[in-house]
Amino acid sequence: MTTTAPAFSGFFDDAAIFPPGSATLPDAVRAHLARRSTPLLPLVGPLLLTVDRVPEAARIARATSTELGHDLGSEPLRTGLVVAPGALDTARRIADDPAEGLVVCGLEVKTDERWPEQLRAAVDLAATSPYTVHVELSGDAVGEGGVASLGGTPARLKFRTGGLDAALFPTAEQLAAVIDAAVAARVPYKLTAGLHRAIRYVGLETGYPHHGFLNIALATAAAQQGAPLAEVVRMLSLKDRGEVRRAYLEAGAGWRGTFESFGTCSILEPVESLIDLGLLDPALLPAPDGGTA
Repeated sequence: MTTTAPAFSGFFDDAAIFPPGSATLPDAVRAHLARRSTPLLPLVGPLLLTVDRVPEAARIARATSTELGHDLGSEPLRTGLVVAPGALDTARRIADDPAEGLVVCGLEVKTDERWPEQLRAAVDLAATSPYTVHVELSGDAVGEGGVASLGGTPARLKFRTGGLDAALFPTAEQLAAVIDAAVAARVPYKLTAGLHRAIRYVGLETGYPHHGFLNIALATAAAQQGAPLAEVVRMLSLKDRGEVRRAYLEAGAGWRGTFESFGTCSILEPVESLIDLGLLDPALLPAPDGGTA
């Protein structure tokens, strides 16, 4: 067993309240706080919330923390805010003056057809904020130069890799173009939706092809090394476990400088897929008689 845990530090953003998991907010906050007492803690990023759920999440955290033995005064609930188009000012006010027991470590700003204007506003905010600012761009916006517009700025990229509809899953060619553009512009990125396992697979219930987050790490590493786009596509398309594992161990951890994290509604599922590949220690899993994933 080869442990590569440091490469995945803070890699799994806790998107428990979002589909398809759609956990209730009390369950999501409790599980996130309870995870502080488990070996999974170093791998977990912030709890992702929509702007309207922040006050309730803070109340739940304060009520739950004492029971769990956590001090939110010294270790506040770390959150990332998913910001709808037009809600940036509201999100900024919440982040700048957070509720008691809560801290905002990043904003993830959605865009629409007005993306150039929204991107500029996010870049301006990123220049002065103590938290990260990611701009979620569509494939069309990427094709129109959106990633290049982020280059040289303090703002970062967010890109959607799945959802509840087949059209939300980019092809390997489409995702490779995004990765290539991010590496070329030296723009770090995070991803959202559809990334449940390390290696590419087809969902049994939906029939949708899901990208593997380890494939994406390999594709990012290839792009960083100046590989042609066809090689980046090939990395995204690999399905053989042995080949993916060998390629990953050879690639090193430089990919994390570009591929920062991704949102997952289950922390346990992607961790289990890495354990299954011998890349993480099985001791990270909750005990059979209980625990929080």
